[in-house]
Amino acid sequence: MKKRLTGFLICIIMIGTIVITASGNIINKGNSNLLLYNGILYVGGTGEGNYTKIQDAINDASNGDTVFVFDDSSPYFENLIVDKGIILIGENRETTIIDGNQNGNVVYVTVDGVTISGFTIANGKDGYLFAGVDIYANYTTVSSNIIKNNYIGIALWNNNQNYGIILHNNIISDNIIISNSFEGIWFDFCKNSIVKNNILKNNSYSSIHMFSANNNLVSGNDISNNIYGLSLYDDSNNNEVSHNNFVNNEKYCILILDSGKNNISHNNFINSGRRNVKLFYYIWSMRRNKWNGNYWSISKEEPHVIMVSISIRLPGRVGLGIIPWIEFDKNPAQEPHDIS
Repeated sequence: MKKRLTGFLICIIMIGTIVITASGNIINKGNSNLLLYNGILYVGGTGEGNYTKIQDAINDASNGDTVFVFDDSSPYFENLIVDKGIILIGENRETTIIDGNQNGNVVYVTVDGVTISGFTIANGKDGYLFAGVDIYANYTTVSSNIIKNNYIGIALWNNNQNYGIILHNNIISDNIIISNSFEGIWFDFCKNSIVKNNILKNNSYSSIHMFSANNNLVSGNDISNNIYGLSLYDDSNNNEVSHNNFVNNEKYCILILDSGKNNISHNNFINSGRRNVKLFYYIWSMRRNKWNGNYWSISKEEPHVIMVSISIRLPGRVGLGIIPWIEFDKNPAQEPHDIS
């Protein structure tokens, strides 16, 4: 008897005398008609016809199907390629584990419209271009997972180096992203995407790194115990960074390099090592960011001064020099914001 699927409504589909339910007993790997009408493929558990490998279920799925993974057979030692627009759901994110066994990406998404939820995703290969979840697609949702012990937790990037392609409309929400050896989340040439309500901590370099990423929202995240909380590099412009907790980051809560027109508001900057934020611009591309209503670890009524370093290195020149500059948060918060 297939383990009952908690939280799903029972769907009854009648085809002549055949009755199928979402928690039913009839899902046969080779019966395409039943798969067509049911739309749910099961992995693990004890049901007749259940798959033993997640990748086999993905291979047999069609766009719009759900692959539901029970925790009975966890951990699943697999490196998945998700090349169908499916919903991939684990029974319990604490106990439904996909382990990459240090063998490349754990989950690699190559098509639009994928949802991944309810897993622990761990142990991707510890090296450049490898991630727990590697996304080369749009309209992807990664939510309510634990993502840990990878080189990069979640990477959204054009890793095929097809120049001119910008990924867009992806959502990363309500995840625990911890103890990844380089970055927690990496956005590379991405726009109109959302990072919200995640816990990001103990990621070695930055919890969130953006490179040429524009018009994205970073909100409601708890970002702590990294070298940098958020890095905005090389024309990462017009992003909204609001209502985040930046706590106990070793060097800076936010590091901005040659990026501007970002709206940075109503964040908590608490107990950082050197300075809450660091900004660095090249003189030929100097731009400003907007700061408003942030809490800077102290209660103060006067505007908060933000130091900026400006390089006088011109294109084609090797000499370096630093010009001091300042920006202001004209309305700093008097006490920490309640961000939950």
